[in-house]
Formats: sequence, structure tokens, C-alpha cells
Amino acid sequence: MPACQTAQDRAYGWSWTFYDRVLKPVLDELRPDGPLYPALIAPKSNLAVHVTGSSGLEYTVREAGSYIYLLAAEREGPTVHVTFSGLPANLDQGEVLYESPRTVKVAGGQFTDWFGPNEVHVYRFRRP
Repeated sequence: MPACQTAQDRAYGWSWTFYDRVLKPVLDELRPDGPLYPALIAPKSNLAVHVTGSSGLEYTVREAGSYIYLLAAEREGPTVHVTFSGLPANLDQGEVLYESPRTVKVAGGQFTDWFGPNEVHVYRFRRP
């Protein structure tokens, strides 16, 4: 849409501003040397992780190398406080990727976190 483009974008006939500010950062997150890539290509884990506190949350667990990844997305609706359980009991902390330095504390194989509408979190736990 030319009306939405900057003068420079119109000269090129493409919204490079959109690419630089929105699309490129997303593509950078998915690149092979990024922290999420191992989880994207790993098969689904056999860990029996369960969630309580939301009926609209979708999640998957992947294991790659020395890490366990939990990818979770909440659908529209109210903000919810969710508990994940079924992780290995020897985990004590996980990092929330792309929200550094935020972490979650794991105790007894479970942790809790808040999700707003349409919010996505990627957790990475290092095996001891």
C-alpha cells in the first residue's frame, strides 16, 4: 500500500521499513544459530507435561541437546495464571527466551506464569 510507505519505500516499490522493523527480527529468531532453532526441528517430547489455569492455552514440549523447551501460546480472552506440571523434578529454573533476563522458578517439576490474550512464551530449561 503506497499510502503507508515512506518516501524511500515508495522509491523502491517495497516496504523495506516493514521488513527491517517487523519481518527481519522474526526471521532472525528462527535462524539456525538462534536459541529457538533446536526446538523447532526436534521431535515432540515424551514428557507428560500438563497445564491448569487456562482452557485456551496451546503448548508443546521439545527436547534438544541438553535443553527442554516448552512453547506456549494463549488464545484471546482474559489474562490467566497458568501452572505447568510434569517437568523433571531436578529442574530448578528456566529462562524465558526473548524476554531476557526473565526466568521462571521450577519446584517439584512445576512452575506458574501469567499469559495475556494472544501471548506467546518460549521457556528453555537446562538439564542438570
